[in-house]
Amino acid sequence: MQPAVLTYAVPVGAVFHAEPLEGKFVVEGRCLYVQTAGFSFLPIFPEGARWDAAAGSLIFGSRRLAPGQRVSLTGTSVAGIQDLGAAFDSRGCDTTRTFRVAP
Repeated sequence: MQPAVLTYAVPVGAVFHAEPLEGKFVVEGRCLYVQTAGFSFLPIFPEGARWDAAAGSLIFGSRRLAPGQRVSLTGTSVAGIQDLGAAFDSRGCDTTRTFRVAP
């Protein structure tokens, strides 16, 4: 079973804070997380991000993120998923701490 890649539509003219998120990229069941020293964050990527089943990694823009890899992302912490719209489906992932990755 391949992990669910959670995405959002980037609004035209969207402004993102340059908040850093650094940690280890991990797969737990169907969910992708970035684990820091204290917490796990559910990353939500801009539309177009996808899981490459053959390579076992996430393709995000020109980047490829593999499980176990240390990653450094920028974006905005989101308090839960309520502001991401009704179409957003977390598919059983822990949404306590989410991070909207900047395009």
